[in-house]
Amino acid sequence: MEQFAIEHVISFHMDYDPEIICQFFASVYFHTNDERRMTWMTNGRQLTATWKEFMELLNVPDEGLDTPVGVHPHANSESANKNLLQPFLVEKVLPNGKSSWVLNSFLDIMHRIFRNTLFPRIGDKDKVHAYLVDMLLLCAEARSSQTQPLDVSHIMWCELRFAVFTRKVPIYGPYLFLLLSTTWEKTYPGDEFLAPDWIRHESISLRVKPNWANTTTRAEASSARRAAGEGEAAAAETVAEDRAARSSHSSSEPSWAKKLKDKMKTLFCMQAKGQYRTHVASKESRRRDNKILQLYGEAVSGGSEEHITPEAEWMEKQGYRWTDSEEDVEETIPAAEESDDGHWDEFPA
Repeated sequence: MEQFAIEHVISFHMDYDPEIICQFFASVYFHTNDERRMTWMTNGRQLTATWKEFMELLNVPDEGLDTPVGVHPHANSESANKNLLQPFLVEKVLPNGKSSWVLNSFLDIMHRIFRNTLFPRIGDKDKVHAYLVDMLLLCAEARSSQTQPLDVSHIMWCELRFAVFTRKVPIYGPYLFLLLSTTWEKTYPGDEFLAPDWIRHESISLRVKPNWANTTTRAEASSARRAAGEGEAAAAETVAEDRAARSSHSSSEPSWAKKLKDKMKTLFCMQAKGQYRTHVASKESRRRDNKILQLYGEAVSGGSEEHITPEAEWMEKQGYRWTDSEEDVEETIPAAEESDDGHWDEFPA
């Protein structure tokens, strides 16, 4: 970190509003001039700033795209092949006796640092993506010899544009929120910068990998198995605590997360929702018919149309169930699907 001179960048901390960040990604326009000006919308108003102004807020040197200020992994038009990392892989024997090949401890730590800061990624935490390969190769080289500082400006410029143009998950939330709030105060000094859904930018605790040591001998493998056995009880407690934490977190989730969840339910349960709406419309229609018959003096007996089953309960009865955790998922067959004997279940009125 000292050789690359990026301590202040990877330790940057700022709470931010995800909705404001999403507005930036949805509206930003990168100008083609030398100053690399960006224009975007925030809270219905237009803001603009140059890339150099952004980097000055982060205390990052920038002399333009044509004047590098250090080494940068995006120097080539394509990222390096992952096979170049093979010399840095070590064999890890698992407690069950199987073995796998993983990055050595130094590159594994560097990988986790960079994928949570300058190269944000989601998904498989052990997978090395795109230009992270080049970055790790630079780290391996810097470990054995003196190197130049890292060109943070060039990295952030390439990663941000890639995320915007390919519609990836928004990145650099804390960094961008500093730019948005500062530019707003500069452009509209008399107006309040509205960001109601702030979330806490927590300090990241790097994942501790159990039994990381290169257990290549039988003695070491036996030791790892014993350690794994002793840790099973602690692991069970950790799982229970994680579930409790997810439960408490879900009860206090921000408004944008609830809206997103509702949209996802609508998208993935579209067919089931259509069936439920048909169910509701059918009962409401029978209600109207009964009222008309009563107006003409006909005797009408009450039925189930007086009670409309709540959507969540109806979905559960039909076999459709939305879960917030993959651990709670169970394979179920909706009632409308064909049974094993080739007959179709009747659709409830």
